[in-house]
Amino acid sequence: MGSVKILLIGCGYWGKNWYNTILKSDYELVGVVDPKPVIDVKVPLFDDVLDVNIDYTHTIVSVPPRNVLEVFGKLNITADNVLIEKPCGVSYNDILKLGNIYPGLIFMNSPQYKYIKDNMEQIGKPLFFDSRRASMGPRIRDDVSILEDYLIHDLCIFMGLFGSDVDVLNVLMADFFDDPIKKDSIWLNVESNTADHYVLGSMFSSWRFPKKIRELVIVGTEGSFIWEDEKLSINKSNYSKIDGIDDFGNIDNKLNLNESDTRILLPSKSNLELELDDFITGNKISINLVDVWKIISTIKQEVK
Repeated sequence: MGSVKILLIGCGYWGKNWYNTILKSDYELVGVVDPKPVIDVKVPLFDDVLDVNIDYTHTIVSVPPRNVLEVFGKLNITADNVLIEKPCGVSYNDILKLGNIYPGLIFMNSPQYKYIKDNMEQIGKPLFFDSRRASMGPRIRDDVSILEDYLIHDLCIFMGLFGSDVDVLNVLMADFFDDPIKKDSIWLNVESNTADHYVLGSMFSSWRFPKKIRELVIVGTEGSFIWEDEKLSINKSNYSKIDGIDDFGNIDNKLNLNESDTRILLPSKSNLELELDDFITGNKISINLVDVWKIISTIKQEVK
């Protein structure tokens, strides 16, 4: 691979994290596009993409979803070399116009997700998926709802693990804030119809929830993966049949649950560093963004 020169577009709430991550990496940050960056920038700074007068090989776009298409239209490099932060737009039609960009879905690059995907057999046949993601940061958005902002992570993880053939069983979204804040809490139930993994999924996300939660449990016939914040563990369980006699002298067949927890040791790199490496090296994530937005569109139709 030749010299990697990254142009960062957007240096706000999340873009500043990209700025610091790129500076610490083996790649070169050649410039930042943002008329009002939230931190001091030590590389060439431009107000607009059209003002950029330096060469770059890759672009990371971290701007509000409503501005993504405008920014994307000004770039002069192939979509393969463009990473756009989730949700990558505000509609299914937006996503169709982006081509083969790299979606910024940080948990899909995490060692926890990759371990689960590569070692699913450790819990036997997957049965159900339960996730809660709430109060993840100080911002409550008015450009997209909680579905596109938070729950998209869990939906992508579910589809990445169990396939894109997903049915929406039921969904409830709530408005606990006044306009212009959009739907701020969601309860979603889905099922995967992939032949090898018929799995039920239950997901909850909220800006209103008073406690920060990032928790995912995947239950299988022989154990469970438990992913809490950065910690991943496997709970190995099996049921043994016990024959006994009840108080009335009848044969009493019981199931005895045997359990043990094991912490999974994972790489020490941050998720953002891993996402950057995957993007630059062309290590694609295991979902198609168009498929994800088809489901998002279905959910939004359900709650109109």
